[in-house]
Amino acid sequence: MCGIFFSIRRSTDIFDASIGTLEPYIKARGPDSYSTCIQAIHLDALTTFELTCSSSVLHLRGNDITTQPLVSQEGNILCWNGEVWCSIAEWMPYYGNDGSRLLDQLSGNHNVSAVMEDLQGPYAFVYFQKDKGKVWFGRDRLGRRSLLRKTYDIFILSSVGESSDEWDDVLANGIYCLDLSSSTETYDPYLVGNYIYILLQQKKSRTAFRPYFSLNTSIPSESGSWDPLTNFHYILLEAIRIRAVTIPNSHMHKPRVAVLYSGGLDCGVIARLLHDVLPVDEPIDLLNVAFENPRRLSVMPGSYDGPPRIDVPFAEAMQSKKEIFQLAHPNDSVMDLDISMAFYFSARARGIMRSQDGNKLEYSSTAKVLFSGMGADEQLGGYSRHLKTFKAGGWEKLIQELQVDIDRLPTRNLGRDDRIISHHGREVRYPFLDENVVLYLCSLQIDQKVDFSHVGGDKLLLRRLAARLGIVKTAREKKRAVQFGSKAAKMEVGQGKVKGQQKIHASALVASVKYYHITVWDRRRWIYNVICWDAPRRQGTSFESLFVGQQYGLISEIIMNDFDFDLDQEALAQLEQAVSSVQKSFASPANPDSGFQQPTPRRLNNPGGSNNILVNPRQVRKGNRILDHIRNVPWEYDSELQSDFVVGTTTCALFLSLKYHRLHPEYVYNRIQALGKLYNLRILLVRVDIDNHTDSIRDLTKTSIINNLTIILAWTDAEAGRYLETFKSYEMAQPTLIMEKQAPDYASRIIDTLTSVRSVNKADALSLISNFGSLRNAMNAIPEEILMIGGWGQQKVDRFTQTIEAPFVIRNARKQTAAIQSYNQHQSAPSCSMNEYETMSSALLPKDTGQPSPLEQKLPNAPVDNPDGSSASVIAYLATMRDQDT
Repeated sequence: MCGIFFSIRRSTDIFDASIGTLEPYIKARGPDSYSTCIQAIHLDALTTFELTCSSSVLHLRGNDITTQPLVSQEGNILCWNGEVWCSIAEWMPYYGNDGSRLLDQLSGNHNVSAVMEDLQGPYAFVYFQKDKGKVWFGRDRLGRRSLLRKTYDIFILSSVGESSDEWDDVLANGIYCLDLSSSTETYDPYLVGNYIYILLQQKKSRTAFRPYFSLNTSIPSESGSWDPLTNFHYILLEAIRIRAVTIPNSHMHKPRVAVLYSGGLDCGVIARLLHDVLPVDEPIDLLNVAFENPRRLSVMPGSYDGPPRIDVPFAEAMQSKKEIFQLAHPNDSVMDLDISMAFYFSARARGIMRSQDGNKLEYSSTAKVLFSGMGADEQLGGYSRHLKTFKAGGWEKLIQELQVDIDRLPTRNLGRDDRIISHHGREVRYPFLDENVVLYLCSLQIDQKVDFSHVGGDKLLLRRLAARLGIVKTAREKKRAVQFGSKAAKMEVGQGKVKGQQKIHASALVASVKYYHITVWDRRRWIYNVICWDAPRRQGTSFESLFVGQQYGLISEIIMNDFDFDLDQEALAQLEQAVSSVQKSFASPANPDSGFQQPTPRRLNNPGGSNNILVNPRQVRKGNRILDHIRNVPWEYDSELQSDFVVGTTTCALFLSLKYHRLHPEYVYNRIQALGKLYNLRILLVRVDIDNHTDSIRDLTKTSIINNLTIILAWTDAEAGRYLETFKSYEMAQPTLIMEKQAPDYASRIIDTLTSVRSVNKADALSLISNFGSLRNAMNAIPEEILMIGGWGQQKVDRFTQTIEAPFVIRNARKQTAAIQSYNQHQSAPSCSMNEYETMSSALLPKDTGQPSPLEQKLPNAPVDNPDGSSASVIAYLATMRDQDT
């Protein structure tokens, strides 16, 4: 196993600092060796390229460590991260180095695709073919090894990327080729600002692999069929054997292998078969990780039947989140975090091990190879939705469902898991995803693998194998999904109802289909993958149903740009029909069948008059929901607008959703350029609709400063609508009418109070209150608890704590004494209503004046719904005293 970094830059290109940033991560993947090779490639007198190749090595094959990158006598360069398993008898002995042998094959055969087509096993590679001036790269057909691509500024391929939108997965759909000798140049489709980097011509070669595995579609008959159990046992055992016996034994009587062990069926069978292929006296580590969860400390398990667990303290888990985010990127949903944290600490295999006799021991596993049961559920009907599909449509629908799962294996999360696990200098291997195992299971009839006619019929073939192996209790185990076991993303207070598909770092488009939900990640090419491969497999599911009713942008813009693979004529015809149908539904005033309701402009007293907000029709086509919240000011369409809204004679606004900005970073720059200097006041109204918004807001703020725009942030659609109404309503108003006024609702006053602390913004205030439930709890919390909240660093917590603990200085000592007595009496009272409390406060205040004091004039009436433990008057009092602090 290796770490790969490969970059190409012209002599005139700017220097990219990614190699320095990623070097520690590349080294961590291969602790046994690290080397860098830099070559200058002169294609002609005017064209020179610099190739930088860095590789780290984890020694798992052969007797000696083979340093990478591998360089042949002809000057060809190979960065190889993989294992060749099948065809191994024809190629080489089990214990030989597969990377060196592969370079010999590639150097002796100019048909790179033909060589790679014969390989079976997990891999990611980059190969520079010097005599042709070509760079070949790709991943295996199931995507079991990570390879990311960056095409901004310079072309980079790497096993690990940075946590930015510039990085994408290299799709596991074939072999890619970059021709350096081509004189034709194309533009990078993803633009940053107004800077356009002209890339080398990138031609995707023919797909080197044969079609993906196809299921046996035969419907079970009553006549019965032969028993596949013996053959399945042999094929799975052989897949485990070739993955275990080739590992060098550098530590006598210490584990070479470990199993990511949840106690479930898949990993239980793997552990049992490993026992059969390894020497009897060689131990096998079963890794099971448990997280300390402050939300569940009071709930203790009644029993635990399994290996000793590696306990991860809560504080340690929280400290590792930033690194885990970067390793998992571009996979960045809540469920990605759950699974990544479990794999991260399991693969580290170091921690406090709690034995069954209650003793705590420090333990660190010596195993370099981890076995995982990934792939069994997709092939053997292990998910609960498989049972639901069978009940709804019988064997035929179940076969279609399993085929979809198998087809999506290359685009699942195996690359993410490789980045997480390999960071600790270990390699993960998947026996159930061995090509021979997958092909054999695909050849079986559906009733030979699964039987939902009785309870426990999911993964029937695997349960029968477990029973044959003597692990009867394991044969009855239900599925234990790693993300449900860890609940890592929900450990923080207040995070108990986070949805698994919710994005942490980037936005997600969710397209609802009749039978299931499809989540589309960062790049538009994933949408094409959903359209062209997932949707047609669903009976009764049309292309239109994927997008009608969604509010994430123009369908024509999403579908018709930047195809990443070829479509056959039938799929292209369906796609064009879908675009036409969807565009018609968006153009119609209302389409109740689609679920999309076009907003209707308010009735105008003076159409075209100066009192109306002018709206660009593109905001309606995009389904902008803030139009529903412009209720106090009339608005009308104007198709000639360069901006999105005109709210005054010299004032306009551009609207930008951060979700949309993550998908189309070039959009806002093109709009700003087209707008020019048409208005004196140009507003960038930003809808903050993603969780991790700090980097995006920082970049947009810089852009606004450079282009002389005023940026306004809105956290809800209603807030964005109020901003537009306010600008229009006060267009000709006197300055005194637009002075800041205290918000009328209780929650807004709390947020205003908290944001008076330096560097605390609205998002910080909302997260503080949502985590602790009330201002009282937040004020009484210890700093360590506040530090666990995202966005609250040490400096911010110190300022908040100092503000809370600082005494208030009041010019009128008499008022101070009365107010403190009133507050203390309220705190000591068991309970009292707001009326009783206000009567009590009035009795304590001096009565030598008939006029209310300035402070009394500012105290608001208590709201009916007060979620905090203290009164609204006390909150307002604190805010007022802060303003008077000298």
